[in-house]
Amino acid sequence: MYAVLLLSGGQDVLSYVFHIPFELLTYCLRVALFLVPFVAYHATSRACLGLQAADRRRLL
Repeated sequence: MYAVLLLSGGQDVLSYVFHIPFELLTYCLRVALFLVPFVAYHATSRACLGLQAADRRRLL
């Protein structure tokens, strides 16, 4: 929660430093807020399933 608040008060600085329009940065961060946890969950899930399969093959 605090990271979102800090990232929201720092958007104007980021847009100024990287010469990105403020609105574009806002939309990208909104998309990332929902997309990053989804991708992280599925990547972690796939990695765990792969490790589980490797352990199962090793035990057999």
